[in-house]
Amino acid sequence: MKRVPSTIQEAENNITPNAKSASYQLCNHEKYESLNLPVNLNILKFIQSTKNERLIKILYQDPETGIPSTEFKTNLIYFYIYILVYIISLGSFASLLHGVNHLSRNHLVIHVICLVTIGVFSIAILILLFRSKKVLLNSRNFFLIITVCMNFYLILADERILYKLTGEDYNENRLPLSLGLICNIVMARIVLFDYFLYVFILGISTCVMFLTTHLALSGYSSYSVLSEATIIALFSLIQIIECYRADYRIKQIFWRREQEVVEEDNESPKKDLYKVPGINTESENVLLKCDNISSNLKQISRVVIYKDIKRLLKKSLNDIDSIKRKVAHGDFDTAHIQLNPALDDEDREFITQNFMELSSVRCSIQQGTLCELNERINSFPFSRYGVTELESVLSSIGKNWNFDIFFVYDSTGHSISMVSKYLMQKWNIIENSNIIEKTATKYFQELENAYFHNPYHNACHASDVLHSLLYFIFSADFIKYLVSLDLLAIVLAALGHDVAHPALTNRFLVNNRDGIAIQYNDSSVLENMHCSLTFSLMNKPECNLLENLNSNDWVALRKLTIEMIMETDMSKHFEILSKFRTRALVLSDLNIGVVEDKCNILAMGLKCADIAHGAKDTDLHLKWSHLVTEEFFAQGDLEKQKKQAVSMYCDRETTDIPKSQMGFLKNICLPLYEVWCKYLNSEVVNNGPLNLLRNNISYWETLKKKRKGTVLISSIQTLHVEDFKRRLSDF
Repeated sequence: MKRVPSTIQEAENNITPNAKSASYQLCNHEKYESLNLPVNLNILKFIQSTKNERLIKILYQDPETGIPSTEFKTNLIYFYIYILVYIISLGSFASLLHGVNHLSRNHLVIHVICLVTIGVFSIAILILLFRSKKVLLNSRNFFLIITVCMNFYLILADERILYKLTGEDYNENRLPLSLGLICNIVMARIVLFDYFLYVFILGISTCVMFLTTHLALSGYSSYSVLSEATIIALFSLIQIIECYRADYRIKQIFWRREQEVVEEDNESPKKDLYKVPGINTESENVLLKCDNISSNLKQISRVVIYKDIKRLLKKSLNDIDSIKRKVAHGDFDTAHIQLNPALDDEDREFITQNFMELSSVRCSIQQGTLCELNERINSFPFSRYGVTELESVLSSIGKNWNFDIFFVYDSTGHSISMVSKYLMQKWNIIENSNIIEKTATKYFQELENAYFHNPYHNACHASDVLHSLLYFIFSADFIKYLVSLDLLAIVLAALGHDVAHPALTNRFLVNNRDGIAIQYNDSSVLENMHCSLTFSLMNKPECNLLENLNSNDWVALRKLTIEMIMETDMSKHFEILSKFRTRALVLSDLNIGVVEDKCNILAMGLKCADIAHGAKDTDLHLKWSHLVTEEFFAQGDLEKQKKQAVSMYCDRETTDIPKSQMGFLKNICLPLYEVWCKYLNSEVVNNGPLNLLRNNISYWETLKKKRKGTVLISSIQTLHVEDFKRRLSDF
């Protein structure tokens, strides 16, 4: 059994032998060992040429101005001071030796010419460094050339070599040029930022050049030459070894920083994803704080020496990640929503009334009831309309984003029946799901008849929503992940998501104690009713199109259908958007192949399709906007009759329509579509719906600036206006 340390000191003694040095930990070498450093260890160059170029830019160039970096400027000062002293001292001593006849005139001329050439070339490079980025990024090559030339001069201008080349008499009084070779290598390291490959080339070439020229030309004893060459070689070797270590350390630190930049780049967009302009949910605030804590812990971990503490920090990071996933998957209370104080007061009131859950019931009003469905069932001469007559139009469902369902309705007097029959046949759902065609036809007739003839929430809207949802599915190529049962659920959810909608909001029904609100406990009142009615219609004679499904398929289809419809509750808009954004874009763990995730994705698709008119062509968008505005105004009229406070943007006498529409598109539609389109990652959707949505926002902004805000809608494009008004009067 392993003995537990009895004292703190003993525990520290056990830890210390396994601990790395402080400098090792500061550089985080444990994470970026040589095995993980993608460099050629022979020449210390990154395998990827782009990394070498990136390192050169960091060392030599200021990222903002493009001129030499501050550190490189400092190195240049050292190097050029050395060059200046080098030229002046050698030139001066050469002149002094010539003055006392210890240096011939020809030798003096050679010294002067070489020194002037080196000086002029060095100054030219310095000027070009500040004028040409290309020269700056290739300055290593130029400084290598300068240093090699200086060494070449020091070797060949040695009096022992020079007298052989010129044929003049040898003079023992000579300049000590060999010392300059050692100094040049040191200064080269500074200006080259310890670039191992070039220092290696410089050191080896210097040793080889010195040894060969002196053995061949100096006439000195081989032992004397070898001893001097050995000293130069030994010093060069020490510089090369030290340079290797320094260069490797530079590349380690560079690689670590590059990896940190990649991690930060991966994380920073996610922080932006948390934010919806003007609205933030509590869950997003929690996630943002989790990311801040994680970032701080990572910074701490980089400077911690002891592995035990590093393990605890790593465990803490895993715990934080677990918390994030719980929040993202809905295991956390996300209902609390914060509205930006900068929001317009009217937009704030509109959002509060329609896109956030009720916290209390403010009014005490007499309870009302909805009309019974069987009072509105009309004969449905479906047989008079063959699908083939409209097939060219219906074939654009799910393909042409601006498909006009009004054309189908105006041509046939029906929408749901026509669309459902076409799609059920096109996808062969009837055969694959073992559905009796006559039963399906009868069911969708009943479903269409169950819709009230409202200006906006009618059967045409349901059919248009189905088309928009299919467009998303086809554009993102989700269809390959769906089976016939999924497609049937999609059809049922989209066509039934607003069935029997009374053209009144949940808030109105709850405040007026309507029977539906009482039945569904004031929670997602209309959505619960839509789900219930979509399935209860199947209890009518010859309407149970799901009767041949086995128990498992029936439960799966019902679950998917209900979840999709329930997500259209606009009072939970921000909560739903927050959860989806976190799962889809922050954690990126949505998988349409997983049943639960498939439900989330399709439900979000239906939610986006439900308000898709805001992203349609402007003419089509205006048509739908006028209809929904009239429906709002009708509710406002009813509230006035009941002497209740008129809901925001429901007063036909005071509502600024461009302002209300712009606020809806900008605060509700745009954040939703931006998240949805990022998840779909479809160029077609980005170039189509998303751009059209932005165009419509611009349209209303322009109209608002022209101060044509308060608009009375005098006529509605529906054949059942009187029926709509009569039904509302029942409230």
